[in-house]
Formats: sequence, C-alpha cells, structure tokens
Amino acid sequence: MIGENQVKAIRNARILAGVAGVLAGFGLAAPSALALDGALDTVFDTDGKLTFEPVTGASIADIAAFADGRMVAVGEFQGAADMAVLKRDGSLDSSFSGDGLADIPTFAPTEVAVDADGKIVWAAQVSTGQGAQNVTLKVGRNLASGVPDITFAGDGVNDNVLGNRALDDLVIDSDRQAVVVGSFGTDGDFQITKLNPDGNPTTEFGGDGQVDINVSPVADLQTDFESAEAVTIEPHPETLPRDDKVIVAGGVDVNATIQHQVAGPRVAHVLESSFVIIRVTDAGNLDPTFAGGGGRSYPNIVTGSSDCDQTGSAVRCAQEYESANAVMLEADGQIAAAGFTDADPTADVDTEDAVSNQSLDFAVAHLNANGTTDTGFSGDGRVSTPVAANVANPIFDADKAIGIAAGPGNTIVASGTSTKEAGVGNFDGDFAFVRYLSNGTLDPAFDHDGATLGNGKFTVSVRPPSTESEIATSAALLANGNVALAGGNINPEYAAIAVIRNDGTAPNTSIGSGPAEGSTITTNKATFTFSAPGEPGTTKFECKYDAEAFIPCGSPYLKALSDGAHIFNVRARDAAGNVDPTPTGRTFTVDATPPETNLTAPLPQAFTADTTPTFSFNSSTPGTFECAVADGHGLPEIDDSEFATCTSGFTPTLADGEYTFGVRASDGGGTDPTPAEFEFEVDTDAPNGVIVSAPDALTNDRTPTFAVSTDEPLDIPEGEFSMTCALSGPVSPSTPCTDAPFEFGQSLSDGVYTFTLTVTDTLARSDATPATSLFTVDGTPPETDLTKKPKKRSTKKRAKFEFTSNEAGASFECSLDGKSPEACDSPFKTPKLKPGKHKFQVGALDPAGNADPTLAKYSFKVKR
Repeated sequence: MIGENQVKAIRNARILAGVAGVLAGFGLAAPSALALDGALDTVFDTDGKLTFEPVTGASIADIAAFADGRMVAVGEFQGAADMAVLKRDGSLDSSFSGDGLADIPTFAPTEVAVDADGKIVWAAQVSTGQGAQNVTLKVGRNLASGVPDITFAGDGVNDNVLGNRALDDLVIDSDRQAVVVGSFGTDGDFQITKLNPDGNPTTEFGGDGQVDINVSPVADLQTDFESAEAVTIEPHPETLPRDDKVIVAGGVDVNATIQHQVAGPRVAHVLESSFVIIRVTDAGNLDPTFAGGGGRSYPNIVTGSSDCDQTGSAVRCAQEYESANAVMLEADGQIAAAGFTDADPTADVDTEDAVSNQSLDFAVAHLNANGTTDTGFSGDGRVSTPVAANVANPIFDADKAIGIAAGPGNTIVASGTSTKEAGVGNFDGDFAFVRYLSNGTLDPAFDHDGATLGNGKFTVSVRPPSTESEIATSAALLANGNVALAGGNINPEYAAIAVIRNDGTAPNTSIGSGPAEGSTITTNKATFTFSAPGEPGTTKFECKYDAEAFIPCGSPYLKALSDGAHIFNVRARDAAGNVDPTPTGRTFTVDATPPETNLTAPLPQAFTADTTPTFSFNSSTPGTFECAVADGHGLPEIDDSEFATCTSGFTPTLADGEYTFGVRASDGGGTDPTPAEFEFEVDTDAPNGVIVSAPDALTNDRTPTFAVSTDEPLDIPEGEFSMTCALSGPVSPSTPCTDAPFEFGQSLSDGVYTFTLTVTDTLARSDATPATSLFTVDGTPPETDLTKKPKKRSTKKRAKFEFTSNEAGASFECSLDGKSPEACDSPFKTPKLKPGKHKFQVGALDPAGNADPTLAKYSFKVKR
C-alpha cells in the first residue's frame, strides 16, 4: 500500500502536468503523400524530436502557443532562462528577448498560456515555509517580445494571488481572464482563482476572485487526496450576460481511513480514488445543471469494502488508485478526461512506508454535456489501456496519461509517459500516445511506422539510448491537428519535446450553396459556400475555375465571371496538411449581360401641366419592362420595391409635384442595373409671386432693398420661372429680378412709389394678381424754429422756450448746457438754473426718421 508521504510525493510530482492551449497558424506545406497518423512530424526539428541539453540541467513544465504558430515553453533551460519561444521548425525565435530565451526573476513558472492578444500569461508556485499551507502562487504576463507587461498588476506580476495551494493548471477564458486551479492547503479542496485582464482578482467570481470546493463524495471525509489537475473553459454563447463555465478534473479519495495494529499501533491509509470532474459557473458556484444537479461527476468511482488484510507484519490492500490529469471540451459539448488507473489485481504491500508495487494504465473517461457518463463510449463511459503489457507483480509499471486531445473523426488521443523497471534501481521511461475511436476502442489507423496495421498505441524515445527515463509533463493539441508532448529526463538532465502527426486522413470537401449543377445564372458574380465536415483544427480551402490553377480561397467564395459555361472546383486542405484528392465541383452557365433600356420620343416636357404624361421606351434586346414613378428629383436610384411590370406608352396619373420616372428592361441575361430615368415637374397652377421683404410704408432710404420669391420651386430644373420687378412713382425703373435681395441701382427722389412683382412660367402663364407694395420715400430733413425764448439777462431761475418745425408730425430733442439731447415738447421749461451763462439747443425729427442737421440754438444769462 502507498503510504501518506508517498501519496504526497506523487501529488507534488503531478504539479508539473497540465494541458496547454492550442498552437495556431502553423501554415500548410503540401505533403507529397498522406502522412501516417502517429508518425513524427518532420517539420519540427527535421525528425519531430527536440532536446535541450544544458550544462546544469533542464526540464519543461508546460507549453502553449501563439496564433502565428510559435510555441512558448516554461521550465529550466540554458543558464537562468525559464521561458523559451520556439518557431514552427523548433528553432529558438530571436524576436523573443533577442535569443528566444528569457528569465522570470525570482519565480519559476510551471504553467503558461497565450491570450488572444498574443501576450504570455504564466503562473509559478513559491514556497514560503513547510507544508502545503505555506505555498503561494504568482501570476504574471509578458509581452510577445519577452518584456513584462506593466498593464498587468502594475509591474507585470501579481505576486500575491489569493490562497495557499499547489499549482496545477492555467487557462485563459474568452474574456481574457486568467483561470488558475490548484489544491488548497492540507485538506486538498479544489481551489479556482480568476483574474481580470489587468491582473487583479475579479469580484464577480466568488466575491473575491476565488472559490474553494470540497469535491469528496464522502460527506465526512477529510482527505489530503483531493487533487485538481487540469482545467478547461466551456465558452459562453455569443449573448449577454457572459457565462464562461470552468471545468476542472482531478482525483479524489472515495473511501474513509481505517486503522490496523501491526507491530504496535499505526495507521494505514486506504487509497481508493476516482476521477472527479466538476463544472463551475461564471459566478463561482457548482453548476446545478451538471451531473444530476450536484455539479460533480465521478466517472470512475469505486464502491465496496477497502479490501485490506494483514499478512504477517505487513498490511496488504487491493488499491484502486486513479486520477484524471487532463480534460478537454469537445465540439459537441461532451467532455473527455485522461489520466491513469491501478490495474494490478495484486494487493500492494506497505511495510513501514516501503515502496508499493504498482501497475498503472492509461485511463480515459467520457461524459455527456450534462455530466453523465457517455454509455456510447466503451459501454460505460470509461476505458483503461496498458501502453506496454503489464508484468505480474511488478515493482514499478506505470503508464500515466497527462494530456488529451481531439483527433480526426471524433477520435481521442491520450498522451503521457510509459515507465517500467529496467533493472534494479533503473527505470525506462518513454513518451506514449494512445488513440481511441468514438466508441472507446483503440484506433488501428493510429500507426507510427506503417510497417503493420497499428494497435492504436506506441511509445517514442526522444533521445537515444531508448533506456533513458523520459517523463512527459505537458501535452498540447496543435492547430494543425498534431500532438506535442514535452518533459525531460532526470539523469542525464535534458528537456524534451516530441511532435507526432495526428491526422493522416484526407478531408472530404462538401459544397453547401451556390449555382446548382447545370443551372444558368443571370449574374456575373457566382458565390459558393463549402466545408470539410468532421475536420478538427483550422481547415483551409483551394478553389479553381475552368482551366485555372487552384488558389487559396475561403467560404463564401465569390468571383466575377464572363458570360458562358464554367466549371467550379474546390478542395479542402486540413490542419495537418492533407488535401482532398477528389475535389468537388459544379458546372453552370453565366448569362449576366443585361439589356440596355432607352427612353424614346416623344417625352413629356420637364415642366408640364399634364397630369397624365406618357412615356415611351425600348431595350437593346427583347424582354420585359418594369416602371416606377418616385417623388422628388435628383434621386441616386429608385427603390427596387417601387418597380412594377409595364409596357411602352406608360401613362401614370399624377398630382402636382416633382417626380422621377424610371424604367428597366429584363431578359435572360438579367435586369438592366442602370434604369433609364427622366426627371420632371407637374404644375397645373399659374405661378404666384411673393414679396418677401420691401421698404416700410415710410422710409428715408433712397436705395431700398427688395426680396421676392414664388410659391413654386425653382430648383429642378432651374429657369422654369421668370420674374420682373417695377416701380411706379417720381422714378419708375423696371428690371428682371431673382429671389436674392436686390436694389434698383439708382437713388429715389422723395415721393410715393408702388412696387410690383410679375412672375411668368415657361408655359407662358403669369400671376393673375401680381404682388404689390406701396411706400413713400422722404429723405429731406426738417427745419427747427424757436418761436419764444427768455431774455438774454434775467433773474428768473427757470427759462421757458417755444419751438416749431416746418414738417407736420415732427418730434423734438432738447439739450441744456451741452447735455445729451432728450425728447421734449413745446413749450419747454427748464429746471431751476444757477446764476451764470446757459445754452439751449433744440432739433426736429420728422416721421421718416430724418433729423434737422442745423439745430436751433439760444444763449442766455441768469443774474443773482
């Protein structure tokens, strides 16, 4: 049996395991032939295998990818570097930190992801003391160039992420929020933390950005084997509010602790564990729609007794030891998890924490979208597979899956490590791959060498000799459908990456919509949509017309074509580079030359009194016609809904107004895209002139301004009306005029005038009642005369004046001793005056506003 310290060691070793994000945009090199599924990808470092072998040691803890095909890895590399960026061919990318390597000071990242902006998000686990309760997490973000992103937590690192826990996995959701999972403290509860894009915890998740969840199915069980290992995101639909659900997978104890007496009191821990998968809402609560409402699913749960007995001085237990290490969400919403299970029926031996004999196999569980087990997968939703044949009573035989990925045709690829004893104290570890069909059976088409029909599983030794103990710690599904495994070797120390082809099956191209086979279209722009059903990753397409060569294209694909017969072909190139050998196509004919529509004489006048004008027209080829009459002039086009079937000699009945007549012809080649148009105006009334502005009835302005108009429009077309303006009086000028303000151009003498506006339209109709305006011009100022005034010398303190003007109705302004003039009437009596000299002035203002320029003045003196 495995002792408590061994369980903790196993759990801590699994901290390095995790599933990375998708490697996108790897390009599509045309293969000479279809590649075998499982063959090493020779584009990657020429043989599909790459090692880092520094002087001091190396390992890779996690990998992720950029959308342009580059790969980022975290771990230990040359010198102090703990982050590397690789090109598609496996070489270091010098655009990252100058040489492809960077150091994250103080922290050693073990998890990494790339967000939608191409920024690198990483997480590190830092010990602050003894025990899991003294472990804190650091989360940081670097730009694609390698420098810290100071918009994240102020300096690029949030070094105080809530909680104390072992770090297990990291993922970025569709809102660019970082989701970190781990196992909390000593009781092992799952802990999930969500950070906003600015690096700070999001309060919408659990109130403070973090939730702790006890996933044990045993109500009172307090265990240190609740281990969160992997996380993925179920993206929200494209609606609000946003709801990215978090799916976490791992392992959990499903039985209680028992005690045995062996050579004195001691405690034996029975480890009967299970896969556990939980789904959490965007608010941080267990999803009530998952796994029957509890939010937790146990697809490999073991029931029954502990199966422990005592033999001599040892306690023997038939352990059921299993855990999920990776999880993925499939396109149809189903969930797959991969890990390991203990397949050895022999009871393990634990004598004072001696190493247990184990026989671990790859294990895969498959759930429906609601969290129930998928019975279509191996009958009960779970399957276990020994990568290599299990050995009876082995000291160590461990096949552990740490990654899971989608394959072609709804297949599933589990990847990890196959380790077995290779002599006393020596172990042989290889990277391992297993592919399952959708029903849970092994896929025989997954064959890495092609020598014989494959059995769906194989191992890869990254660096010779094959007896090295290589351990995989991270797996990734690449955008081209291939699978990458990363990890390293302990002695000698080196980091290792292997990339295998996961899709050697040619895609099947299907046309969704477009011109039907044998049809004739009346447009020179043909549009086709197409797809490659069942293909994972990014599928590209190539199209061609007639004898042209295939060119890259996307769905929908539109091309302008000449009239005549055409053949369209399209073929898919899947993410792995496989090309459909039998392109699909359509043969059709284009007749896209529409007729030309012409208006013919006689046509109505552009300005007419005819309310039933007649329009005649024809077309360049025989066909049908559609007519429309739209209100207004100068329209860029007539609305399509206004056209209706018509024939030449079309005669509409119209009210007064401005109109545009349009006609278009149609034949087998389509409809004339440029209808013939004619703009005109119907007016059954004689024009009516309007005087907009004229002088006041009495004015002193000898060059007054006038403004005239008509109640008829003058804009479409201009020149429909003419206007004549005339004056009758002492001066009688006459001139053509417009609706702009104008003057007659000469000074008017005093007298009474009549202004007359005459309007005539192009139909020779004149205003029956011309508009007139009567006004008087008085530009002559009045004269002022003092008729009574005081003595030149007087002792009276108030003086009296009387005055008059030569114009009736005049008003007056008086001024005393140079003060401002004020309105006054005759007689005028001054206020009390002081002894001394005084001066009085008075001037007349006539009704036209003219002022006497020569005021009447008088000086006098008041004696004491």
